[in-house]
Amino acid sequence: TLSAYAASRCGSRDALASMYADLCGQKHSDPGAFRSRLAWWSGTIAAACWDRVLPHALCWSVDADTPTQWADADIGRPLCLSVVIYEQEAKGRYVRLRAYLDRTWTAWWPWRWRWRSTHDDDEALWPHVQGEWVLCDNVERAARIALARDWSALERIMSRADAKAYLATLQDGARPLALSDKDTDILLTHLVRDARAVQQDGDVFKWGSARVTEQDRGILAVKAMHAQLERQVEAWQTRMERAQATVRRALQTKEREAVTLSYLRTQKQLESMVDKRVLALEKVHTMLLNMDQAVGDAQLMQAYTVSEKTLRSLLADPSLQPDQIDRTMDALAEAVHDQNTVSDALSCVTDDDLAEELAQLELHTLPSAPTTQPEATSPEKPSLSMKTTHDTQKQAVPA
Repeated sequence: TLSAYAASRCGSRDALASMYADLCGQKHSDPGAFRSRLAWWSGTIAAACWDRVLPHALCWSVDADTPTQWADADIGRPLCLSVVIYEQEAKGRYVRLRAYLDRTWTAWWPWRWRWRSTHDDDEALWPHVQGEWVLCDNVERAARIALARDWSALERIMSRADAKAYLATLQDGARPLALSDKDTDILLTHLVRDARAVQQDGDVFKWGSARVTEQDRGILAVKAMHAQLERQVEAWQTRMERAQATVRRALQTKEREAVTLSYLRTQKQLESMVDKRVLALEKVHTMLLNMDQAVGDAQLMQAYTVSEKTLRSLLADPSLQPDQIDRTMDALAEAVHDQNTVSDALSCVTDDDLAEELAQLELHTLPSAPTTQPEATSPEKPSLSMKTTHDTQKQAVPA
């Protein structure tokens, strides 16, 4: 299955054979190909975990049988997995699970460098890379999904069990991630320690950047009581239904009256218990709603307080004081008056000057009258110019 999954991501058999070849020595002889193969392997392993081809989504269990699990019938097993693990660990993208959860994984680095200096090939490295490795790329990807939800004031406060239960329900689009218990431990550790998106104080986990308070502990206690009452109501309801079925069966089989009355008495007691638990559950639920509203009102008042302080700090600016505003407006009015005076001084043309200029324009624009009359020509003897024009027109007419 793993070899088929790798082949589906490779494109061709020749490319897959190249990816399965030994990586030792290629880092220095062909750095470009080395980086390309390393990126392909790290992406393929991460995708195999994420798609649950491997048992866990956020960590990879490596043992002596791992190369055989990736073996291809024609190509054989990959000869580079230990180098891939080492290089990813050197970049901080693979971290041993126990060290990751214990928050002491940085202390493991000096030991890693000691054994790496004396082992250079895949077979020699293999005994040192076995174990469970946290895939940081997948952890960060799952964290983005977990943080995409908007929480109400009460929803963001939960116990460790509630937090892990929520993480186990995450979905990548329409596909459930189905995170294992180990995956949820890893993801919750990342959200608290690395992403700092969840605040932890003992068993209290609070989503967001605000620290855990005593009010949060009280809210968590009421939520725990609400969940306990829900479980009790469900359990008592089941028992009551069984008692009712027992009474019906006793009546149908016509058992002794004392036995039937005993069953009926048990049924009534269970019905009373259910009614009381339901009433208590409604009261606790009402308390939770009131708490949610109170937390929202407190946050709103905090926003009002911050807004009031900010507005007052802005209004305390010296430029916004009444005296300064009056001086500024007076100075602005004086400046506008001075500008108008300058404009009027530059515009010194009078109405008489404009009328005289208009008359000059009209005089130069209209056509001038002729000064001499043309000579009179005899109708019997046309002038030379008219005759010449007539001859020219005749020549212009085609035959």
